[in-house]
Amino acid sequence: MQLIVAGMIIPAVGLFSVINPHTLWTMRHSWRYKDKPEPSDQYLFLIRAIGVVLCAAGVVLVIYTIAKGRADAQSAAEVEQFLQRTENELTQIMGSEAGLG
Repeated sequence: MQLIVAGMIIPAVGLFSVINPHTLWTMRHSWRYKDKPEPSDQYLFLIRAIGVVLCAAGVVLVIYTIAKGRADAQSAAEVEQFLQRTENELTQIMGSEAGLG
């Protein structure tokens, strides 16, 4: 469950970085300067690039979590089937041994 939440928050932050990197610069760095300089083009590009990476990571995280959940459900079903077959075989063996005695 936590991975799904992280998979939603991470791309949201990434999307915000892509759409409005200037606001991120303002929140993180503008308080350090009196004359309110503007961020450099390289800084804005880097923040946008990091935002794209965060979006991709979030999508991969959600896909991984969904796939893992399906695999876990399939594994649980296979284990349940195995236990049922084993129980049936043991019942048959115990029943045939009871008939011998």
